[in-house]
Amino acid sequence: IQQFVRLLSQHATDVVCDVRSVPYSKANPQFHREELGFSLRKHGIQYLFLDAALGARTRDPNCIVDGRASFSEVAKSEPFARGIAQVQALAASRRVALMCAEKDHLDCHRTILLSRCLVANGCSVQHILDTRDLESHDDALVRLVAQLNLTPSLFGSRKELLIAAYRRQEERIAWRPEMPNYDMTASGVA
Repeated sequence: IQQFVRLLSQHATDVVCDVRSVPYSKANPQFHREELGFSLRKHGIQYLFLDAALGARTRDPNCIVDGRASFSEVAKSEPFARGIAQVQALAASRRVALMCAEKDHLDCHRTILLSRCLVANGCSVQHILDTRDLESHDDALVRLVAQLNLTPSLFGSRKELLIAAYRRQEERIAWRPEMPNYDMTASGVA
């Protein structure tokens, strides 16, 4: 937890918004929701748990399309809109970090859903890497396109290329309700 706090402090983080659907870790109990909140507050960092609004494992059956969470449907939902508005309101006066469980943010809904929406709403998004460096959202998308081996078509636009990258990565990472150990009616420990 000390390493995590140092990383947040290095980037002057005031608020951590936890967007994990299951805010517990079998391997790292210091990252359980309650313990994490206590540790962060002890270091002067506010902690907010925003799963119901911004978690990757939607509980809304209308957001499940073709057997997986549809990020475009999630983005249209009222809880999501409220969660994004809450993050934007906080970010207007404070430095906010969104936290989930994946090491590489490209493998997480933080980038493919949340950051995409925040950037579309005019927010500046920087991703904190495990190297302690920051990666701009634009640079992250360049890395994603390369990672997916996508190439622009002769007549295609950059926007079309990015839409294809978002779509392909969503297909790879989106939650599928048939995943074991998850109850859509309540958030519990997986």
